[in-house]
Amino acid sequence: MAESIHSILIITTNNLPEAYFLAKFLLGRNQKVGIMNVKGRTFRQKLRVFKRLLRRRGVKYLLDFSLARLFRKFYQKPKVLPFPEITNEVILNIRQKVTYEDFSDPHTEQSLEFVRKFAPDYILVAGAPILKSSLYGLAKHLSINRHLGISPLYRGSDCPIWAMYNNDFENIGFTIHVLAKKADAGDILLQRRISIDHTFDLSQSLAFISYEGSKGFIEVLEKIITGVNMDHIRQKKGGKHYPPATLSAIRIAHKNHAKYIKHKIEFQ
Repeated sequence: MAESIHSILIITTNNLPEAYFLAKFLLGRNQKVGIMNVKGRTFRQKLRVFKRLLRRRGVKYLLDFSLARLFRKFYQKPKVLPFPEITNEVILNIRQKVTYEDFSDPHTEQSLEFVRKFAPDYILVAGAPILKSSLYGLAKHLSINRHLGISPLYRGSDCPIWAMYNNDFENIGFTIHVLAKKADAGDILLQRRISIDHTFDLSQSLAFISYEGSKGFIEVLEKIITGVNMDHIRQKKGGKHYPPATLSAIRIAHKNHAKYIKHKIEFQ
């Protein structure tokens, strides 16, 4: 089957390696690649998020979440990387080969004009903030997201942590889906559950889930490039939208993960 060349824009935040994992694959397949890098939330945006979480989740959640930001490294080893092959040197090299631009806000007129000028056939979301339809609607064909959760059961943030918190190891995995107005609720292109290896600690498990999710993203891109038709599966109603994980949730997930691994070892 003949391969097609597409214009593909990747949107990420702070140059996350998963974006360059996709870009490296696409460049190897001679696709036209662009990268929009969001430089992180401004103070005003952070304040809006803070107020929204306070209104929806309350003071107790915010305190617990703030503790997670301080102490998460004690439960997740920062040196365990999902994409060790994507070094700073690789990122700089790729940036020289693609259409690249930094933006503080992806929804300003300047940002949207960058997207219009690039004229993407597809937009890929690789660790970006929630996008508005004014942006993702600029894709000629589809805008696609990698979500590290089994939608609709687990939507939102830190879904592997929340699944472990719920002791729900049978529903750990990823969903590659079309962007929609409701977060993580668009039509499913690929969904796969992941079995945690008995030799992994929590950090290694989370890195493995992230890597497998991006490999799944590449499976979808391979079908796009080679012109293979994909089923669009409409998501069922229900499920739950999870907020960023708190320190309490991470601690419980850590304990449940250790018990799960011990059980797997005993039955090897």
